[in-house]
Amino acid sequence: MQRIMIKIHNKVYKMMTASPDTNIIVLAIVLGCGAGGLGVVFRFTLDVLTAFHFGGNSLNFVANLRAYNGWYIVLIPTLGGLVVGVIKYIFAPNILQGMGEVIAFAVRKKHTMTPAKTFWSFVINTVTLGTGGSAGSLGPIVHLVGGVTAYVLGVLRIPRRHGRTLLGCTVAAAVGSSLNAPMAGMFFATELIVGSYAISYVLPIVVASVSGTLLTNFIYGEYSGFSLGELGGVGFAEVPFFVVLGVLSAFVARAFIHGLDTVESVRMRCRIPKVIAPAVGGFGVGCIALMFPQVMGTGYFATDVTLAGAMSIVILGALLCAKFLAAMLTLGFGGGGGMTFPALFIGALFGGFFGSVLIAITGYFGVDLGHAYTAYSMAGMGALFATVVGAPVSAIFVIFELSHNYSLSLSVMISTLVAARVLQRMGVKSVFVHQLEQRGMDLSGSADNIYARDIMARDLMSFDFCKVRDTDSIQTVRDSLITSPLGRVFVLDKDDVLVGEISLYTMGVHAFDTDKDTDITLGDIMDKDPACVRADTNLDCILPMYQLHKDTIFVVVSDTNKMLGILHENDVLIAYKDVVSDSRQQERI
Repeated sequence: MQRIMIKIHNKVYKMMTASPDTNIIVLAIVLGCGAGGLGVVFRFTLDVLTAFHFGGNSLNFVANLRAYNGWYIVLIPTLGGLVVGVIKYIFAPNILQGMGEVIAFAVRKKHTMTPAKTFWSFVINTVTLGTGGSAGSLGPIVHLVGGVTAYVLGVLRIPRRHGRTLLGCTVAAAVGSSLNAPMAGMFFATELIVGSYAISYVLPIVVASVSGTLLTNFIYGEYSGFSLGELGGVGFAEVPFFVVLGVLSAFVARAFIHGLDTVESVRMRCRIPKVIAPAVGGFGVGCIALMFPQVMGTGYFATDVTLAGAMSIVILGALLCAKFLAAMLTLGFGGGGGMTFPALFIGALFGGFFGSVLIAITGYFGVDLGHAYTAYSMAGMGALFATVVGAPVSAIFVIFELSHNYSLSLSVMISTLVAARVLQRMGVKSVFVHQLEQRGMDLSGSADNIYARDIMARDLMSFDFCKVRDTDSIQTVRDSLITSPLGRVFVLDKDDVLVGEISLYTMGVHAFDTDKDTDITLGDIMDKDPACVRADTNLDCILPMYQLHKDTIFVVVSDTNKMLGILHENDVLIAYKDVVSDSRQQERI
């Protein structure tokens, strides 16, 4: 097996180096079809589980729930949550089974996506959604595709400059095939994964997205996404209404993002064990589904009904609250699934509710806006997708490819961009960036800053230094200074804990005057506060420290202040130059 993988690696490497522009297109087609195939596998597994529990497939099983007893509707998601809790407790504690981990893999050299985590994430997500959990399927599909891609790139030892492009190809294919929106898949990958619109990125990503979408359409048949209601033209006079919708959508998105933290904190205050927390969330979803069965599953069927304009204002408002709570219970209590489809469904409900209220008010004054209901519902979808996921351009193209209506897309652009800007002004980041920051991953700043955070002080430190013990004599220090390559020695105690630093400057007259050696101690001639840096400090944080301390050498210490090595300013600058060079090489057209 190892020989086979080596041969494959050598073949791929030759392809990438001999004619990279042509051969990366070939790889994009292969990866796009592979990602589309994985999406089909996920959907098939989900359909099997859904049919076993509720009948029908994962998209329309909600229509069958009225035929089941209430106790059964509550029992199945509760048992599914219990299975998920046991799996997470035994096999995958603290697992992050969504797009966030894929984004982290795209921008960080060090990642936690392993084949085992990918497999258990697949199991957790399919069990949650297959038993009626209120979450989405797009995030799990992207995670599955990203995990497999990470493994393949690692096995084949694909260079980093190509790896991010190929990861973008698979993610674009996964998104494009799931939504039947290849353009949206392309923009999603460029916005969240590669972070660049250079042609060297965009061309293979487009090819992969189209390939994955074509494969999915070949297997399942071409589908148009959602059944839309009347889509009349939206006039200039209605633009302010879409601006207001965008502003309000930003507040809904903020509630959604921070609602997950609130629910999790409530769970912790109630001291609900992690092993049964998903079951508690599933029980809550089942209870809500007794009155609003539309909250179960991905919400695809209910979103379709919402966009068709088949719900009253009261139903829209009540279902909006019910879906919001159900999604919080599933995701906040540790269940599987993603957040993209819940965001789309909640956005459609909120936009439809806003539009219905507006139509009722304007109708009272004799102005007929009945044709605009679906427009507001679609604009709400785009606004919530853009703000929750953090991909406004992708959101615009998702709505465009679902509606095929240019005038509607203009209105969606207004609501989407306004919502994204308002959320940014609030200081709220997308749900995936928020999750990663909670786990200590900082994705702010430029690509240079992000890459620099992968390099730690321990990776750059040198061991070429002289040390003495705090019990040594002054003469021993003089002898060590003569041989020290740094012109200084470091004073350690018996446990190698850093005590201070001695140089000719700190010794003063005692450097050459031996008459008073018996009257002084090392503590009298050393700097007790040398410039130090923790071993786990990243390169992005180290650079400003040199400007602050005005020293060219830092002592690298552990959490217990044990001396581990030294850090030269020259080594730091060389490392940062390599980071910048690597970043520019990946962005080169």
